[in-house]
Amino acid sequence: MPISVLHEALTSDINRILFRKIDELVVVSNEATQRFLMKIRSHHAAGIRLGKGTTLQPDDQHKVTGQAQPGVVLEVSFSQSIRQLSEKASNYLISSKGGVQVV
Repeated sequence: MPISVLHEALTSDINRILFRKIDELVVVSNEATQRFLMKIRSHHAAGIRLGKGTTLQPDDQHKVTGQAQPGVVLEVSFSQSIRQLSEKASNYLISSKGGVQVV
């Protein structure tokens, strides 16, 4: 299987698992938490503006409707080094000034 196909399949699988877990939480949560959870959307690989002209394009991102930044960014990598991924994660976290909370 070509790396690009594997990359997209893995990203899709992670997204599906995440939303399955969100659905499970909705069932057991109070009304306020349910309303919050139902506002979480995937914005896939749309660019994220991080200030100072920096725009990054993650493999997937999850944002609460109405928020400027996604709270969760997903990066799937087969060819980047751990150091490159760490730098990219730091860039999301620091440049978003707390908007991105998990990479």
